[in-house]
This record gives sequence, C-alpha cells and structure tokens, in this order.
Amino acid sequence: MRPRRSAILLLAAILGSVPSAAFAPDLTAQADPRAGEQIRAIAANPAVQEAFRRIEALDPWGMERLLELTQIPAPPFGEAARGARYRKNCDTLIDGMASLGLRTFLPRAVQAPIIVTFHAPPDPAYAFKPFYEKVKARGYLLYPGKLTQVETFRVGCIGAIDANEMRNVVAAVAETLKDMGVKQVISSRRWPCG
Repeated sequence: MRPRRSAILLLAAILGSVPSAAFAPDLTAQADPRAGEQIRAIAANPAVQEAFRRIEALDPWGMERLLELTQIPAPPFGEAARGARYRKNCDTLIDGMASLGLRTFLPRAVQAPIIVTFHAPPDPAYAFKPFYEKVKARGYLLYPGKLTQVETFRVGCIGAIDANEMRNVVAAVAETLKDMGVKQVISSRRWPCG
C-alpha cells in the first residue's frame, strides 16, 4: 500500500467516513475492486482533502521541529569525567606493570583505556591458570589473552574503580609472580612500553 493511500484510509477511519475495518493491511482486501471505489470516495470527501492540505502544510514545520529535536544535546552522563578516570586508571596500571618489567602488547599511543593486554612473562615458572587463580585469590580478576598469537593476559581499567585500585592490582600481580617464583618478566617487543 502506498503511504498516501494508507494515510487516506487511516484518516478516513479516524474521521468516521468509513468503518475502520476498511483500513486493512491485508493485501487481499486491498485487491478487492470495491476498495478502489471506497478509496476514491474517501479521497473526494472535502473533509479528507482539507485534512491532507493541513498535514502537507505542516510538513516543513514538522521537519524543522524534528531537526531541532535532533540537535538537543544529550543530558550529561559524566562521560568526560569517566573517560579521564579510565585514562588515569590505564596510565597507572601501565606504569605499575612496567615497574615490574611487564610490557603492554600495544604501544601506549594507541592503547584505549578500557582493557590493557600485557605480554606474559617468558619465565618457565609462569603459567596463566595458576597466575589467574592466585591473583583472583587476592581480589582481582584477569582475562586470558586469547586475541593474540603470543601469550598474553589482560587487565580491565573500567568500572567503579580508581587509580588506587590499579595500584592494588599491580601489587597483587607482583606478589603472585613472587609466590610463583617468576623471575624473568621482561618479554621481547617491537616497541617500548610508554
């Protein structure tokens, strides 16, 4: 059904010129020859014609209002402050892990402040599963690095946490590596951390 024809039928049903049953999206009902006669009769109705003139006259005004609505700024949700906190969390985490000798997978210039991927220590005493469990026992969850071809692990920087929490994560990682007997943490990279 063409939009104008649908609108005529709907408007006519609203105005009471035709029973609402005549406005049927059923294609077989629309193919009925009597439907065309009814539509022509409705379209010829002066009240319907006047209603469409008013609708069409309001169209530019309606478009202007719609454009105005789309330009209303969204209410502040604290995006700037949250983004700054996430960036500080990320920087604190990267700096702390670097002090342990752990290096990020991505260079800092392209690192988003959401989740940071670190190279796993190349030490034979390191294994992700026990590392994960021991850090978890200290109150922090890590993510396995499944998105790279080298062994990595990931740490999130977002949520209701701050830079102090990131320092605590670094401390938990340092204690865990010490408990595991991991001595070699510096891994080879194509670019330096930072």
